[in-house]
Parts: sequence; structure tokens; C-alpha cells
Amino acid sequence: VNNMPGSCADEEKDEQKRALNIITVVSKFADENLTLVRNISTGLAVAGVLIIARSIRLVSLHFWTFCSTIMNSY
Repeated sequence: VNNMPGSCADEEKDEQKRALNIITVVSKFADENLTLVRNISTGLAVAGVLIIARSIRLVSLHFWTFCSTIMNSY
């Protein structure tokens, strides 16, 4: 068994610890700033609904324009 410092196994453990530390820091920040996270989430949800509503409006506008063009040509 290779227990020398700097071995591949030690590097993998260090990398896993760093990844867990990053997750821990982000999780702790989110917990401490829960209101901010909720506000950002709400803002993104509202923006998404507005974009979808605008897309539906544009599609329906072009659809009815197309239909009226077809009906006027007959």
C-alpha cells in the first residue's frame, strides 16, 4: 500500500474534501440568506411567466394574421 504523501489516493481524498467544502460553503450561504435566495427564485419565476406569455401573444398574433390573410384571399 502506498501511503506516501502526494500519492494518487491522497490527491483524490483532498479533491473530495475541497468539493465537499465548496458545497458546504454554498449551502451555508443559502441558509443564512434564505430570503435573498427566495427573492431571486421568485424573480426568475415571474420573468419566466412573462416570457412565456409574450411568446404566446406573438404566436397567436401571427396565427390570426395568417388566418385573416387566408380568409381575405377567398
